[in-house]
Amino acid sequence: MQGLSERNPDQVEVLLAACRKENVELRKAVLEIGGLKASVVDIEAHAMKRAFDLVNNPDSLVVAIIDIGATMTTLSVLAEDRAIYTREQLFGGKQLTEEIQRRYSLSYEEAGLAKKQGGLPDDYYEEVLEPFKEAVLQ
Repeated sequence: MQGLSERNPDQVEVLLAACRKENVELRKAVLEIGGLKASVVDIEAHAMKRAFDLVNNPDSLVVAIIDIGATMTTLSVLAEDRAIYTREQLFGGKQLTEEIQRRYSLSYEEAGLAKKQGGLPDDYYEEVLEPFKEAVLQ
């Protein structure tokens, strides 16, 4: 439930989110392998909002959170104690790994390790990372 409707105070706004059952079951199975049990499974935007609230979020603050995954980037805008905007883009860290792989003639695994652990040539920041950051901003 999102709260009372601004257009009609006699109604409440409800957010409906759906996903494939297999996606939920896969995540539950991973937790069980780790000896944990899921009590709630939620969409990422709401989970991110609750996590942010734990850190500190004054109600008057508008905050944008960018989650850059391997293949998907999610932008969430939080305000007035709720997520007011969410957008997903097919773009992520995989593109950076592939550019490192191409530019420095590394295997995909080597490029991923170098991205995380460092040890790339001096031109990496200017020639590879900065253009990637510009693409994120776009």
